[in-house]
Amino acid sequence: MLKPPPDLLRSEIFTIGLVAVYWSYLEHAAERMIWAILEVDASTGRAITAPIQMRSRLKMLVSLIEARHPPLLEAVKNIKDTIEKLEADRNLVVHGIWARDQQSRPTATSLRRKSSGPHLIYGEVFPRERMTGIIQGIIDAGAYVHSLTGVIENASSQKFRTPAPPEHTKN
Repeated sequence: MLKPPPDLLRSEIFTIGLVAVYWSYLEHAAERMIWAILEVDASTGRAITAPIQMRSRLKMLVSLIEARHPPLLEAVKNIKDTIEKLEADRNLVVHGIWARDQQSRPTATSLRRKSSGPHLIYGEVFPRERMTGIIQGIIDAGAYVHSLTGVIENASSQKFRTPAPPEHTKN
């Protein structure tokens, strides 16, 4: 049976899990935004976005917004930048190797991140306040992407409405 990492508290393991869970919701919100821009159903949308990693989805969102909803371009570029910053923390939290540092703080380490030499391990400390901030940032980003999707869906439905006839043509 797999045992939890040494010296990590259940509450720390729980917050690591929350980062993963809320990130999944954020990824889905980004997918749904792509589907809304393309005006495709969920089945077609999944076929388009399922094999694409988050960074590529974000690039796709910017390109699609630029082509189809230019007034939202700055907002989408800003949320893309925010999500990319959150992604760096998320990746270390979810994929890092957890332990306690010499001051007994929870620390995630990685061999993948750039360090000052190939023989060094990169690590960052993740106290409760930082983890809470990451989680809240992911939740806020997901909510913002969801609200932008609503704007896009509303704009798309407006395009297909038959306009009311001008007043002078009514009898």
